[in-house]
Amino acid sequence: MGWQYFYNLVRPHYGTGMNGKMPFEKLKDLSYDLLRSLPCFPTYLGYYQH
Repeated sequence: MGWQYFYNLVRPHYGTGMNGKMPFEKLKDLSYDLLRSLPCFPTYLGYYQH
């Protein structure tokens, strides 16, 4: 959970349209009403089977 918190709530991003904002901050600017704990949920690495 530590890296998700840092990556989504602390670290600024400079990709297209981010302008140094954190992903959570960008979503808030786009009028998404999210819980602050949402970006800290564990990453799901789904299992894909042919």
